[in-house]
Amino acid sequence: FDRSAAGTITAGNSSPLTDGAASVVLMSERRAEREGREPLAFIRGMLNASIDPVEGLLMGPGLAVPRLLASTGLALSDMDVVEMHEAFAGQVLCNLAAWERGWHEPAIGRVAEERLNP
Repeated sequence: FDRSAAGTITAGNSSPLTDGAASVVLMSERRAEREGREPLAFIRGMLNASIDPVEGLLMGPGLAVPRLLASTGLALSDMDVVEMHEAFAGQVLCNLAAWERGWHEPAIGRVAEERLNP
């Protein structure tokens, strides 16, 4: 990993520093009740979006999230936690700016810092 002032961060040199593992258990609300579990979150919708890489490489969240919120009737302020797991901080910052200012979709607002990747 090149830490010099002229260094670069790429998928090839940053992955060893960030590799990890996680899991999520999904089940119906009815089953959770039956098993005495309290849901931590609900899936209200899903959406796929893409854009030509020349126009907006890695900007999928900037398109998908505003469209998903519009289709579900939810707002960014309805979210207790916003987890944006992307490879590079620059990508996260660009997508957050797209949400706040609008880009190809209307602006949806700012994510409170304490709610982003807590």
